[in-house]
Amino acid sequence: MIDNLKKLFPLLSGTLLLLCAMSCQRSYNDPEPEDYATLFPFKGIEKPKISYEDQVRQVCDPYEALESYSYPGVEISEGKRKYTVTLTCQFTERGAVPDEVYSRFIVKYIGEDKQIHIIGSSTSVSGAEEIMTLEEPYEVTIEAESGYPMYLSVNGTAPRESNITASIRAVSEDGLTVVKELKVSQTQNREGQDYISQPFCEYIILP
Repeated sequence: MIDNLKKLFPLLSGTLLLLCAMSCQRSYNDPEPEDYATLFPFKGIEKPKISYEDQVRQVCDPYEALESYSYPGVEISEGKRKYTVTLTCQFTERGAVPDEVYSRFIVKYIGEDKQIHIIGSSTSVSGAEEIMTLEEPYEVTIEAESGYPMYLSVNGTAPRESNITASIRAVSEDGLTVVKELKVSQTQNREGQDYISQPFCEYIILP
């Protein structure tokens, strides 16, 4: 028995050495690198989607020159709605009479022609197409569609204790869309003729 094992031992040792040599000679190929450019092609930077349904109040410049004006409206093709836009403004001046006022209030809005229009508290307001009457509401009605900029700007000078109020609102034809109102009320409280302390200029793109 022992003699037989001695005879088998060299054979088993050779077999084991052969297997070890074969395993050591086995080669492994590195995997091909992934082509990420093909798997995940760059589609460019996605532009943020703007929802005018949010009715974001956007600030503008109440002193912007007409020569610098650029129509801020947008084109909305899907789900277009129709609106009736109403602007109302009024001013008071202590001790004044309708034919003799010193207030130089300026109210601006964007008309159906996409241009800026100026309402003044007196004929001395430069560029005024429409004139308010002391202590009487002045109203403008505009027919508009989705994408129209409901714009209101108020500034100017006046004697102490003079006041200007203005508002603009929109009512949708379907009666289902509620639009935020823009409004402002300013009183000139400094001595003499001076500018109102907080000029106003904002607009909302109608959804």
